[in-house]
Amino acid sequence: MMRVLATGEKGDDHTATMFLSVGDPRPGALRSASDKNFIPATFGSQAARKFSNRSQVKIKQTTLNPRNLKNTPDAYEENVLKRLATQPASNTSITEWIDNETTLRALTPIYYSQDCLACHGNPKGILDISGYPREGAQEGDLAGAISIQISVKSR
Repeated sequence: MMRVLATGEKGDDHTATMFLSVGDPRPGALRSASDKNFIPATFGSQAARKFSNRSQVKIKQTTLNPRNLKNTPDAYEENVLKRLATQPASNTSITEWIDNETTLRALTPIYYSQDCLACHGNPKGILDISGYPREGAQEGDLAGAISIQISVKSR
């Protein structure tokens, strides 16, 4: 279960709790973090969408070559991802106020770890357990970013 605290428009605190139901009998369905069919990127995307739908904060995973079109970067995200792709790996988030300082944007880079390569590694092009072609990624390559967008009336 993921628990996130968000601040509402009038300063009220709202807690949004996200979870994925367990016990789905379909092959490949997400069950729990200890399940061999658990797919972290899918869970993260689903949790982010649920949270974004219930708050004033928009969160998503994005990448330059998304498997899921819902993760396609907007123009701001694409620009930051292209910049990150040319830099040495860093866990430092890029945070900026845009739109006359009415929107806070933050992107935290995600890099492929050894665990990610079972689906995203070599051999490039063969289908992984979820039916997508592998990207041929290597450990340490930029996988994408967690994108956060918060609009405010005034700063």
